[in-house]
Amino acid sequence: MLANYNVSSNSISKKIYSIVLAILPILSLYRSLIPILSIAEVILIILIPFYCIKLIIKKNKIGTKGNVLKVQPIIFVIALFFTTLIAILILGKNEVSLNDIFYRFLRLTLWSVAIVVLGYYLFDYYILEKWLIRISLLATLYLFVQIIFWYILDIYLPSVLNNTFLTPLSIKYADSVTLINYYRDFYFRPSSFFAEPSYYSNYILLALIFSLFKKNKKNYCYPAIFTLGIILSTSTSGIYLTCIVWIYYLYSKYKKTVNRIQLYLIIIIMVIVVSIPSFLTYIKYLNNNKVLDFSFSPVEMILIKPFLFSSSARLGSSFKFFSELEIAQKFVGIGIGNEDTYLKIAGTYYNSFTAIALGSGYIGVLIFSVFIFNLFRKKTSKEFILAFVYMMGCLTGSMMYSVDSIIYLSVVYYSCVKMCKDHKYNIP
Repeated sequence: MLANYNVSSNSISKKIYSIVLAILPILSLYRSLIPILSIAEVILIILIPFYCIKLIIKKNKIGTKGNVLKVQPIIFVIALFFTTLIAILILGKNEVSLNDIFYRFLRLTLWSVAIVVLGYYLFDYYILEKWLIRISLLATLYLFVQIIFWYILDIYLPSVLNNTFLTPLSIKYADSVTLINYYRDFYFRPSSFFAEPSYYSNYILLALIFSLFKKNKKNYCYPAIFTLGIILSTSTSGIYLTCIVWIYYLYSKYKKTVNRIQLYLIIIIMVIVVSIPSFLTYIKYLNNNKVLDFSFSPVEMILIKPFLFSSSARLGSSFKFFSELEIAQKFVGIGIGNEDTYLKIAGTYYNSFTAIALGSGYIGVLIFSVFIFNLFRKKTSKEFILAFVYMMGCLTGSMMYSVDSIIYLSVVYYSCVKMCKDHKYNIP
């Protein structure tokens, strides 16, 4: 009787956690009762100690093979912590913000322990898949409604709420007046329940991959809806990654039934067809003396972004700061989370890669590269493309520090283990 109760209790815990995990990226937008922490972070802080104690008591196996804890994320964070300690010793007192460093490592610790410990005990791929697809459908339908209201009724429907019960961590995402003026000057960028189109696309890409690489009961209606949603969100990274996901899906689906040469030829043709509009837009940009003005349509503004690497906030603009560091700092960095204090520049955007390059130097880049490389080892098609999207999210955005990374890496590390353990399912 006790055994049945434990199994039932464990199943309920897994279901609750997997549902919470599916809505965690939305909850991360809102402030908790503790001002510096989001609701998502507070949930993780509540859950993690209990399961860490359980881990210590039960003495679970730690390693990288089989149904054991996948400790790579924790090792990665510890390695970054030691490079930051070295950086602090080298820097002057006025060049270091211990508060910023502490907060950054608090987030990274929550991120890594949630993936390793909560993923091991509570992650259930099938529950997550079901609820994430449901939420993604709801989010995409709301995005369609936002577009209809904006273009037909001239009404802006907010993405982030700001009321008595929910207050955003960053108030700018709920500043409707500023957002409306921006959209009228440039073009409308819907983001559904998320703060930005890129956040929406990071989440919907998960649903797209889940629905495409489903072994049974494949329904192409869902992937079509998710693809359309990402395109209409105007997220440049999301659009290009969606193309890559579809190309990889077609490759993995037909690689055993179609002649390899024919398959590669089809893929090359698809890549060329997808790339032509971007190159034509870039030629127009060059002919316009490298100036973006109102002669460029919203679609062209989206297509041109990958070619503007050096000036793009998400891609290259923060790399210039690394070149200005002294030799010692280039090797060990200036401390993770310490970028603004050392550079004395507030509000600069750093993608995950530049944040690591600045925070922990060449050593950190090497550690990060090993960590990313490990994600691709011996993976199923679904896990491989998830790892690729995660890597690109780190190179073009702040994926590594986001709650989305908990979902991506929980699936990459634990979905195959859970599927193998449950004989009712096959590995996709």
